[in-house]
Amino acid sequence: QAQLTAAQATPATDEIEEEQYGSGLGNREKHIHRFKVLKGEVIAGNTSPAVVKELRSLVVKMVKLSELDKSQAMMILKELK
Repeated sequence: QAQLTAAQATPATDEIEEEQYGSGLGNREKHIHRFKVLKGEVIAGNTSPAVVKELRSLVVKMVKLSELDKSQAMMILKELK
């Protein structure tokens, strides 16, 4: 077995502070995470109007932020109808 040196075993002080005091996920990561959650809900059968509306809104927002291609977004929106 390979043994870790002390430097490898403990993260740098900057990394610890960033984890403890960082602002958390950025907007991009939040949008992607919420998109995956909502997509999973729809695939699982939850087609409530609130879920579909939020997913549509998020798809449009992600296109504006260049997170999704327009062609991908159109396919998703078409499936939600």
